[in-house]
Amino acid sequence: SSPTDVDDQLGVHAAEALSWLRWLGPDDAALVRARLSGAPWKSICWRFGISRPTADRRWRYALALIAWRLNGHGGSEQTPSLRSLLGIGMRRAA
Repeated sequence: SSPTDVDDQLGVHAAEALSWLRWLGPDDAALVRARLSGAPWKSICWRFGISRPTADRRWRYALALIAWRLNGHGGSEQTPSLRSLLGIGMRRAA
């Protein structure tokens, strides 16, 4: 395939990937867009008024939610929490 064909395919795939942001809340979608455009974490944190750990949690949740939806979930199901998406369980002290 020619370089033009590859560019066309990348454009199609990029447009499809950007459409997945509709599954996110507006702030999380904006955070993902900022990160994908190459913005450093420091400027993202400043822009959204959040700490670095909060930015990381929101980033990981957004990506996990997109993966969850791509795996066929989300029709009438309730959107899962970060804890359930990332498989983080609360352990009780015995």
